[in-house]
Amino acid sequence: MTSKARLNPLDFLALVPKVMKLDQKKEGGKSFGGIIVEQVDEHGVVKKLDI
Repeated sequence: MTSKARLNPLDFLALVPKVMKLDQKKEGGKSFGGIIVEQVDEHGVVKKLDI
């Protein structure tokens, strides 16, 4: 059985500012390194997407 989890990219990107705010509360606030977006096809081939 294949699992097909899907994510609306706009919903995900809307969370980035919240993550950044949480990270700023850490000492120095410099641990947020950004996000990596990857696409996985039906054969399991992973492709990094440049957003």
